[in-house]
Amino acid sequence: MAAPIPTVALISGGKDSFFSLLHSNANGFQIIALANLHPPVPSSQTSDHGDSDDLNSFMYQTVGHTVLPHYSSILNIPLYRTAITGSSVNQDLSYHPSATNSVNGSKKDEEEDEIENLYALLHSIKLKHPELRAVCSGAILSSYQRTRVESVCQRLGLISIAWLWQRKQERVLREMEVVGLDARIIKVASLGLDERWLGRSVADYKTRMALEGIKKRYGGNVAGEGGEFETLVIGCKGWKKKVGVSKSETVNEGGGVAWTRFLETMVVDAEYEEMTVPEKPPPLDTEFEEVLKYVEIEPSIRDKAPSSIHHTPTEPFRTTVHISPCNIYITNLHSITGDIVQQVGSIFSQLQEHLSKSSSTLRHITSTLLLLRSMDDFQAINKVYSSYFSEFPNPPSRVCVAIEDSMPKNIGVLLSVIADMPRLGDTRQALHVQSRSYWAPANVGPYSQAIAVGGVVSVAGMIGLVPESMKVWENEGVRGETVLALQNMVRVGREMNIHGKCGWLGGVGFVVEDADVGVMKGAWKKWFEESNEEDELDHEVDESYFEKSDQDIKSPALSEAATSPPLVIVQVPQLPLGSHVEFACQGVDSAFLSRATAVAADQDDDEEDITAPAQSPSTLHIETSSSEPQGNSLQYHSVSFGLQQLIWGVSDEGG
Repeated sequence: MAAPIPTVALISGGKDSFFSLLHSNANGFQIIALANLHPPVPSSQTSDHGDSDDLNSFMYQTVGHTVLPHYSSILNIPLYRTAITGSSVNQDLSYHPSATNSVNGSKKDEEEDEIENLYALLHSIKLKHPELRAVCSGAILSSYQRTRVESVCQRLGLISIAWLWQRKQERVLREMEVVGLDARIIKVASLGLDERWLGRSVADYKTRMALEGIKKRYGGNVAGEGGEFETLVIGCKGWKKKVGVSKSETVNEGGGVAWTRFLETMVVDAEYEEMTVPEKPPPLDTEFEEVLKYVEIEPSIRDKAPSSIHHTPTEPFRTTVHISPCNIYITNLHSITGDIVQQVGSIFSQLQEHLSKSSSTLRHITSTLLLLRSMDDFQAINKVYSSYFSEFPNPPSRVCVAIEDSMPKNIGVLLSVIADMPRLGDTRQALHVQSRSYWAPANVGPYSQAIAVGGVVSVAGMIGLVPESMKVWENEGVRGETVLALQNMVRVGREMNIHGKCGWLGGVGFVVEDADVGVMKGAWKKWFEESNEEDELDHEVDESYFEKSDQDIKSPALSEAATSPPLVIVQVPQLPLGSHVEFACQGVDSAFLSRATAVAADQDDDEEDITAPAQSPSTLHIETSSSEPQGNSLQYHSVSFGLQQLIWGVSDEGG
């Protein structure tokens, strides 16, 4: 068994940070320290109860902060605290440090961002605990909070953990009740909530039902993710001590906002109950369990292995540049001189030169394809690659595979990219989750899970990693690995508002063994063709472990003739982390798809139904195209979806 990973838990006193702490313990992470940021009250006035008790920070919960020192005694874990001296200078959804708010204070006259206080705190904790490797936080839906913690962790070389990320809120509250987490509401700021709610246990059945009723009536979040309420943890099963409150008062700010000011608190003995390990989501959702059952029992799932022809290329080939009204396609960037590090540097110099001709920069790249001769070179290549995308948040999505002897002679790496035209404006949206969770694999490298421009979403290559361990799933063999990779793709797509069934344009599936082609085809077919709306409705929403499902994403009505999107399957010698399969796909978000299908319906009054997404204006045709360089046998391949292209690689002519 692997040694526990030393971890610091960011705690606010609220339910989510402590529930994440419990999940860390259950997943092999050892909490060695607690960390908290509090309002800037002088140390001589720690008992002061002025209005500074609640800063209404975008990032930190501060109401109830006077209780925080008790948790160190209750858990017998050291607590490190620092004051919040900055403010929300950078209010972008994604965070990237700048010279004006760096912790080094190079510009003392500039106001510091409050997230740099967290950097300073964790940096000091790391100095005291050099064995520290991870940080856990309680983010459920807040990308604002998650990306800021991830930025700090990335700079400090620490793993960010967010076990509750994208978890279904109703289920999280039920699970809190099971583990006995006693979290009391100490602040309300929403329709349907008033000071009478203060002091109620949020995980209590009656409270949960009342919160769900308020959600149905007014909207909002049952777990308070929109700031509807805040909580303070009093105790939990497995704790021998708990927080005692002997004196408090209610503060009414007006406008529906009220909170509890704690005047006298202490640590008291708790009636001990055996600790309950929190429930973990299973590797596959119910809907993907059905896909796995299909590929396990379907007798025709393994097709005859496809034939292949191999010709070793002998001459280098040229880079191609194609400019469309919306995108720039640059393919086969390479260098034949120097070692692998020098080749990558030369490739990026060429790339920047090509982009500059269209007034584009690296920031405009939406997706990249990185072809390696060998995965043994990955670390060296990735280090250089990372340096070019470290100056801004949300790098492009990426697909990376190794093609060994199919690579031209003297070349160790090929890079192809798609970039959006600068004149499109700032329509770029990104999903770059670097925290480890149960949701989908973290992208700790220099690439995003997905980038969307103009409604078209490019998803990074997805392999069958178990999100919480970041290891390839081996329990069900290649079949399970394939289905998990497909689920990872769909979960990322849903977060980008791609409907799981009808929002995908198509993609490329990579396999290492030709015998696994049938498994990939079977899983793809089962998911897209044989799961219909009626099947989805058979699963109660509350059965889901995660927040977003296809029922939450608007999609156009499709006829029964709808077919699965195209999947081109390519065999390659090596995939990342020793995986056997990988999906690299494109989709369109639900708003774009609805507009496109509406236009298609208007253009053809004779058709009563929209037959499939592949027939909409965004996917007018599907073809495999090639641009053959002069003087060699290699072809560059892509899959075209209307005006979009998904670059997937090179092959030998006739192969």
